Amino acid sequence: MIDDVVDGAGEIPNYTVTFVDVNSVPVEQDIVAASHPLHEIVFISGDLPDLQSLLDGVKAGSEVHILDAHSDELAQMAALLAGRTGFDAIHILSHGSSGHVLLGTTTLTSDNLRTITLQRWPVSALR
Repeated sequence: MIDDVVDGAGEIPNYTVTFVDVNSVPVEQDIVAASHPLHEIVFISGDLPDLQSLLDGVKAGSEVHILDAHSDELAQMAALLAGRTGFDAIHILSHGSSGHVLLGTTTLTSDNLRTITLQRWPVSALR
C-alpha cells in the first residue's frame, strides 16, 4: 500500500512524503524532485482508511506529511510549519463530524477553534 509509493512501483507520484513519528525527527523521502508554481502542503491523519487512495489524489508537486494519529496532530503540523512561510495552501485530511475536526488527540470545535489555533498555529506560514 504505502510501500508502493515509497518503492516507486508503477507510476511514480511527484511529491514528497514524510511519515511523522512523534518520538523522532521526521525523515523526508524525496519521491521525485519537481518544480511547481504553487507551494502547497498536505497533512494526512495516519489512521484514515484507504491512505493510498488519498495519496494518489494529492496534486503533483505538493509536500505531503502523514501524521501520527495517536498524538496531537495540530502540534505536529505546527512543528513542521515552524519558521516556514510562503505556502499557497495548507490541506488537512482528517476525521470529523458536524462542528468537529479530529486531529489526533486534539478536537477542534467552534468553541475552542480560535483559542487553540491562535496558541499553536503559525499563521505566518500562509502567503
